[in-house]
Amino acid sequence: MNRAVIEDAVIILKENKKRATPHLALPWQDLPAFYATLSDDDPVQLAMRMLILTGVRADSVNNMRFEQVLGPVWEIPPLHVKGRADNDQGFTDPLSYEARHVIELAEPHSRKGYLFPNAKGGPLNKMAMRNFLADNDIPATPHV
Repeated sequence: MNRAVIEDAVIILKENKKRATPHLALPWQDLPAFYATLSDDDPVQLAMRMLILTGVRADSVNNMRFEQVLGPVWEIPPLHVKGRADNDQGFTDPLSYEARHVIELAEPHSRKGYLFPNAKGGPLNKMAMRNFLADNDIPATPHV
């Protein structure tokens, strides 16, 4: 055993001790009141509703398409499921009555198959919901 290698490793490992900073979350007690303030007529706010109702990641909601909704379930493709992009397993998320209602509200705004489109008809920008929260002084981060 080479002590110099061990001593070098100890020095390097001590230098790299970084603490992860948790994302800020809205207290669950405040969620119903926040949800009630969200618009029925804005794709970003409708996407925020879907995020709250399903608990999936923001990227999945931003890229949600009509053909992924199969009755009461949402078939999320592997490309938009964290850690599954390199295989063929997606994720099936059951949709509550309220989540299906949000889809109905989003339908008039949909473009190019996206339920929550950006101004050009593509998927919402990955920062859209985060910016909405920041613009409204809400100290929270969407599920990333």
